[in-house]
Amino acid sequence: MDHLTKPLDELHARAGQFLLDPQATILYVPCEDSLFDGAHQLLASLEWHPENRHPFFELLVPYEPKSAGWSERVETLRQAYQLHVDAYDGEAVTLPELPPVDQQITPLEAFGRQLGAVVRVFTSDELGTRGALVMLAPEKVKGRERLAAELAILAPLLDRVRWIWLDRFAPGESVVPDAGHVVPKDAWVVPCAVDPAAQQQETDQMLAGMIAGLGRAGGPSGARPPVAPPPHPSDPPSGQADVSPPEQTAMVHALLRAVQALRAGKTADALPLLREARDAALAGSRTAEGAEMEILLATLGTLVAAGERLPSRPTFSVFESAAKRAEGAGLTGLAAKSLFLLGVSANLSKDLETAGSAFARAANLAKQAGAHVLQFHALRMAGELAVGAGLDKRAAALWGEALDVARSAAPAEMVATGLADGVRDVEALCRAHGIDHSGDKREEPARASEVAR
Repeated sequence: MDHLTKPLDELHARAGQFLLDPQATILYVPCEDSLFDGAHQLLASLEWHPENRHPFFELLVPYEPKSAGWSERVETLRQAYQLHVDAYDGEAVTLPELPPVDQQITPLEAFGRQLGAVVRVFTSDELGTRGALVMLAPEKVKGRERLAAELAILAPLLDRVRWIWLDRFAPGESVVPDAGHVVPKDAWVVPCAVDPAAQQQETDQMLAGMIAGLGRAGGPSGARPPVAPPPHPSDPPSGQADVSPPEQTAMVHALLRAVQALRAGKTADALPLLREARDAALAGSRTAEGAEMEILLATLGTLVAAGERLPSRPTFSVFESAAKRAEGAGLTGLAAKSLFLLGVSANLSKDLETAGSAFARAANLAKQAGAHVLQFHALRMAGELAVGAGLDKRAAALWGEALDVARSAAPAEMVATGLADGVRDVEALCRAHGIDHSGDKREEPARASEVAR
């Protein structure tokens, strides 16, 4: 897609120009999170650019005001330098060792001295090198203005260093053209971000094309070459061509039209199209897709009701229908999802009895399905409702059960799924309400269904 490739193509061109300019010292790339990996690979490839005469050093250590990470960067720099030492040694060229790290100075000063020593080694006509190319690409940045200030301290002290700062902006943060206010005025500032207008235009065109294709007689398989291609081992047996049944085609067609209506801001037009998609799925005995369409329909109905300040109670029966349909087909996780969203909808409508019951049922079904993240959040919400109803003991039991669920996950899973943040939030709620979940002081977890009583 052009809206994704264009900003990377522009970055590639500008980065090459940066290398060609002998006066340029800092390339600052404020980068959208979705493009960070591509930009990272592109900038790292500058090490092999035909015009580059600077050994390349990459520093990925996260930056936070409370843990700036300069000590870790010192170690990373020394390790990277050692790789160069080993490589040159293989060519019968001996590079000097770096001086030991001075423990009496600040980590930032220590980094500057170590980098200065690296630069002196690589400013060499004999080696054909002109200093160092350092790329800062922190996986996480908090306090970029302070990082910029520290970089500004280093830059004038280190002759023959060229800097690339790939600055990752978190999802939701805006990468704006004037982001260069955080770096010196003479820095090259090359934002790397998706053009929202181009993205919308391309997506709209893609949707329109898919809808048009599905609308043709015979569905998407209707467009065929005049001469059949030779058979392939992966082809289905003769007479069993892979043609989507009419119900599936109708479901996808209606769903795409609903998405198109939503993108155009025509929410009222999307509702009947989602009903059409649900009915087509059920007509084709596609229970899972039918339940998903029903959940989408109910969720959208809830949002419309909230926006127009209408009661969302009519959507409750749609969530219940989806849950019943899914559970009857053995799709326990999908049923839990529908009940959780029912709880959210009921909570918005101040129907706390329905919300409590829905969250409790969702937690039990999620447990059966092994959907630990959903189970955790259902228990958490049930606990919050219990506190609101003055049922502190039940809240304590529910939150304790939620913590047990989260803490049973592997550390990597907790981080990847957001459970680690959820645990901190629940622990904060417990502290705020004087609930102690340390050791044996916690009561045995009550059954989640008790909150609905």
